[in-house]
Amino acid sequence: MHRDPAPPTLDLSLLRGFAFRCQPECGLCCFTSPAVAPGERQRLLQIDPEAPVSVVKGGDATSHIASREGGGACYFLSEARCRCHPARPFPCRAFPLHVALNHRAQASVVLSCPGVDLGRLEEWRTDDGPEESPVGLEEELEAVRGELRSPDVAPRSGTTADAWGRSMRRALRSSRLSDPADLIARIVRHPPRPSDDDFPPAPLPDAQDPLELLPMYQERGVGIVAVRSQGSGCEALELQEGGGGGRSLGVFSVLDHPPSMEGSAIELLEGYLAYVVRRDHFLSSALWTWKQLKGEGFQEVVEQRLRELGAQLLARANLRAMLRGLVSSPMSAETVELGIRAVDMDELDRPSLGQLL
Repeated sequence: MHRDPAPPTLDLSLLRGFAFRCQPECGLCCFTSPAVAPGERQRLLQIDPEAPVSVVKGGDATSHIASREGGGACYFLSEARCRCHPARPFPCRAFPLHVALNHRAQASVVLSCPGVDLGRLEEWRTDDGPEESPVGLEEELEAVRGELRSPDVAPRSGTTADAWGRSMRRALRSSRLSDPADLIARIVRHPPRPSDDDFPPAPLPDAQDPLELLPMYQERGVGIVAVRSQGSGCEALELQEGGGGGRSLGVFSVLDHPPSMEGSAIELLEGYLAYVVRRDHFLSSALWTWKQLKGEGFQEVVEQRLRELGAQLLARANLRAMLRGLVSSPMSAETVELGIRAVDMDELDRPSLGQLL
């Protein structure tokens, strides 16, 4: 008798220690074009028959809600409020959870979200990380579990798991490792902090790139801010909900060396990198990079990726501090947190050998 494949196992270990409370006036998660499954499209059109949810991307049956041109927010956002909230699609219902499909389904937290408390993040520097169960993510987890029961998820996950497993085994052999857990343990115990060679970090997109593709974050008292290269510096732009371009907040110098840091700032940076390396999505993205580099050991690729991420984090932390007029030396943990908020969504957007739920 034929049986449908079971949904993939859901790993929730990376939710420990986090608390979430949505900030209603934020809107960061709405400056995007969320995917809309076929069954969700009709509910959205009942709310607004003119809604632009028919753009098919990638040649499949999934549509996306169009965002407004010129760096604007989702069509359904109005005065920082969602007009389709009861019928919002899965990516919106699950945020700030990010779910990667590799050899399993693994949920992690999008740390750019201002509603996520980062107070326990440095505890990921230990072998086990925090022990406490997450708080405030019950509805988001319910949405994830429901999506995992969709009939197309199990076959898609199975195909991805096979390809991911083969690539991971080859990659681990290049560093004489037998299991991803061994690699993670090595990194957690000896986190690769950025050095002089990692500065200045890789340049940001420039003025030729559409505003909606720029890295962005939520800035207190300003709103949604995007950043891009401008000459030898970096420009911060205030994005508008209705689109039409961003207002320049100034051009700032790019950090070109590792800053001196308070002890608590170093612990927070190391905690973030130790959290990131535990993400299946990060390892899958590192696999993508490793496959492009012939002859490199996988551990070396992972360590270099983490150093580059750390350099970007510190550079954007410094940018945000300059924008606020709060640059200090040594760099504080509060400033490092600004950098984490400004880089984590970009890190989760990197290409990988896996899939997203």
